[in-house]
Amino acid sequence: SGDIAIAPVDAPGAIVYWTTTGGSALRGFHIGDETVRDIVRPTTAGAGVRCIGCHGSTPDGEFVGFAASPVPDNGDPTTLGLRSSDGMGTEPAFLTAAARALMARQGQEQPAFTDAHWQPGDRVAITMFPIGGRFEIMWTDLEATSQAQGQGWGVVARTGDANPAGYASFFHTTDDLLYVSAPNIASGMTTTSGDLARVPYAARQGGAAATIPGANSPSLNEYYPTASPDDRYVAFNRVPVGQSSYDNAQAEVFVIPSAGGQPVRLAANTPPTCSGRTSPGVTNSWPKWAPATADVGARRFYWLTFSSRRGASNLPQLYVTPVVDDGGTLRTYPALYLWNQPAGESNHTPAWDDFDIVIGKRR
Repeated sequence: SGDIAIAPVDAPGAIVYWTTTGGSALRGFHIGDETVRDIVRPTTAGAGVRCIGCHGSTPDGEFVGFAASPVPDNGDPTTLGLRSSDGMGTEPAFLTAAARALMARQGQEQPAFTDAHWQPGDRVAITMFPIGGRFEIMWTDLEATSQAQGQGWGVVARTGDANPAGYASFFHTTDDLLYVSAPNIASGMTTTSGDLARVPYAARQGGAAATIPGANSPSLNEYYPTASPDDRYVAFNRVPVGQSSYDNAQAEVFVIPSAGGQPVRLAANTPPTCSGRTSPGVTNSWPKWAPATADVGARRFYWLTFSSRRGASNLPQLYVTPVVDDGGTLRTYPALYLWNQPAGESNHTPAWDDFDIVIGKRR
């Protein structure tokens, strides 16, 4: 038993998630929808695509960027796909022949975009890409006229960080990149000893990198970072060092100020007592913030989604939780189960953004 509260603000945007049931696909919905719809399946992802996975929204919400491969679970030979988020599988008209060739390079993982570099003449995708056997943060010009390094693509320099990089994304109010620094990174995001770090993008040139204090513990593997829409906070996963970040039952979600500090464990990690499940042990993973905050008096409301195996089926399913900044003190709450998702499917790795999806008459 427990209290039920109604937030005085909406949960904005739409969630697009990855399902591995019946083959891989991206599906999506708005908070409050009673069903979900297909966004991208291999049949609409491009010629030869048999598996799609890690994904993100373009800033205008019109397209979904994703890693695509010809064979399921085949590791690094993934390419970059970009299709409309309305379920029609339309490719952007602005893509050039050079950009398509750059997107077809094998090994690209975890695409990310930013509003600061999403306008005609400056449309950039960030992906993780193996250079000399180690993953780096790579930018790709989606309007490129040349495939040459430094013109159509390049590597973001991370001065002071000799480690490979993983799981990079942009902050929202600055031009910095948030990423994982680790001596061992596979598939652009999997590690056993990650620290959270940031580096300037600086017009594709990069700069001095620095870890985030409080999320750089030598005894912990910290990974899957995501910046809140106002950049005040970073949500992330962590497990003991030496344990893999991939589908780890011990994973829990924490939130830390983006400048560093003391991580706060979310109450949403803990399943209901009546379930008989406990955390760590239910794979609370892959947190993502809603695309906007809302203020009510002195309180600022945030929303987070994540996947968890806490249900009786042990399948990954999606949950949402509020995080409230009450004058600098974070208040966290139990998780809300998203009832509209198919309960018999494996649903995980959500992305929450202003996706331009349509269900029924609702956009």
